Amino acid sequence: LDIDLVPCYAVASATEIKSAVDRTPFHTRYIRAHIDGYVDDILLAKQFAKAGGVYGSDHMTGGFSGYLCEILTIYYGGFRPFLEAAARWVLGEVIDIEHHGTKEFDEPLVVIDPVDPERNVAAALTVSRMFEFVELARGYLKEPSDMFFCRPPPPLLSREVFARLLAARGTYLFTITFATPGYTADTVVPQLRKSAGSILELLDRSGFPANRIDTCMQKDHCMLLFELMAEEVPVVRRHIGPPVWSPENAMKFVDKYVHDGVFAGPYIEDGRYVVELPRTFTRAVDLLRSGEILEVSLGRHVRRSMENGWTVNAGAECWDEEFAGFLSEFFGRSSPLVRIRRVTGT
Repeated sequence: LDIDLVPCYAVASATEIKSAVDRTPFHTRYIRAHIDGYVDDILLAKQFAKAGGVYGSDHMTGGFSGYLCEILTIYYGGFRPFLEAAARWVLGEVIDIEHHGTKEFDEPLVVIDPVDPERNVAAALTVSRMFEFVELARGYLKEPSDMFFCRPPPPLLSREVFARLLAARGTYLFTITFATPGYTADTVVPQLRKSAGSILELLDRSGFPANRIDTCMQKDHCMLLFELMAEEVPVVRRHIGPPVWSPENAMKFVDKYVHDGVFAGPYIEDGRYVVELPRTFTRAVDLLRSGEILEVSLGRHVRRSMENGWTVNAGAECWDEEFAGFLSEFFGRSSPLVRIRRVTGT
């Protein structure tokens, strides 16, 4: 049996905390004072969220914390009333149990901490996880089933099935893998998402639009995944300049390109200058393998890891046993209720 001892400061009020764990005694006392008659309902709510894949306030999940499940179950008066209320939630829903909130929040769900008027208990909850829960609540209320409490593991693809699915989609898959930085998931995962978003912007600017992207952190390696709509583009690209009626900017644009090696232009089209330029990269794989990747806004620890090298794979070569579950879920993505309905045939 392993026991972790986590010290905290003894403060008189949750508003006077010096570290995040200082709130824990206040949370514990609040729940103990209100939990009578709701123990089973809270257990149901937590298992419902776990099976639906929306339980956990870590950055990788972005879902409901245990404390959030507890106070919402107590506030609404049980598991079923909780689901009935959640089924009607809208973006920006605000719940102030003790009517003492002193701050405004812009998160998708705002639940003012009963012991701290300046804290949103649902701050870590993403829009997607919030409305996946809403969908699950509606589905359960319409047709209750044990499947809402025991989520089966998603089937793992084989390398061969993975290749067939990719070929059937007709898109172009690319992965970037590198050594996992030596930090916790709560530190690394947000940086993976930031990095993937910055690389996506670079791809889009370079003529490679994406259908979908995703990220994954494993013990030894991290993966950034990009499903692109094109793997190769023509050498020529259009660059739209300023309107002619903006004389200072227009003249700077003309001066910049009048003597450069361009395919055409600058010329005027619909009142704006346009120039046709050669691309530096015509293949997505060449761009992803280039040093341009390190010039975008990567997460700090991601950058340090990638400075030691990264690997780019394309198409069926993206398959990696270390990421088999992640890649399988990427291709089999569906909402929690859709997964349940497919299993039950409803």
